[in-house]
Amino acid sequence: MLRIWLDTDIGDDIDDAVALLCAGRHADLRLVGVSSVFGRTQVRAWLAREMLDRLGLPEVPVLPGAMLPLGGGEVHQNTGSYNTLAPALPQQSPRDDGARVAAIAQAMLAVPPFHLVTIGATTNAARLLAEHPQVTRQWQSVTCMAGRLEDDPEWNVRCDPGAAKLVVERLRPRLVGLEASSYT
Repeated sequence: MLRIWLDTDIGDDIDDAVALLCAGRHADLRLVGVSSVFGRTQVRAWLAREMLDRLGLPEVPVLPGAMLPLGGGEVHQNTGSYNTLAPALPQQSPRDDGARVAAIAQAMLAVPPFHLVTIGATTNAARLLAEHPQVTRQWQSVTCMAGRLEDDPEWNVRCDPGAAKLVVERLRPRLVGLEASSYT
């Protein structure tokens, strides 16, 4: 059974929710963790937790990650319709990105080695690589849904190009282009 950790910006579009459901139900995969990235990561984590609980996977840890791109910037606030579904959650601050990323590193070190799959911005992966390099020993491989073969950069690259550059240069991940997951 292939163990995976899914790093996601779930909530803006349906694609990450479908990916989480597929990973949670796939007979040959075992989710060992989920982390959220970019913008209101606590609401994103709430959504992932809710979905995993409904799938009967309450043991899978879900942690909010970095809100801001690697080089800083504004907090992305487009959280889609689930923003009306989530309960009132305490406000998060981008100042706590480091603590949230450290919590992800600690959780990753507590599980057996796994394959890291990023389906959102690569911010968490880049910060883990830079700030907690020991955790990369847990990563048997890295796969990123990032890029497209034609036209402008895909969203997961465009929203944090610095993180994407670091991850591609240092980790040499398997890249899955947008064309593999959509018709656009």
